[in-house]
Amino acid sequence: MTTAVTISERAAHRIGEILKTEGSGAMLRISVEGGGCSGFQYKFDIEHAKAEDDLVIARDTAVVLVIVAQHDSNAHEFTPSAS
Repeated sequence: MTTAVTISERAAHRIGEILKTEGSGAMLRISVEGGGCSGFQYKFDIEHAKAEDDLVIARDTAVVLVIVAQHDSNAHEFTPSAS
């Protein structure tokens, strides 16, 4: 499954502002894990290193890493596949 993921200009600006406060090389990681009310939990973290299988989306000063938890075969429906 391939899903197009984009970052709007406004989102990129806000993400960039947040990342500036986190030091050089900061990136926003978005992940989906099993659990929560709907069966999935969306997590947002700040990272300074990317994983080999991360999907990297960059716009202006915003860098977003997207990965699906490897242990949950259904989570791929809610984020793009990195493979």
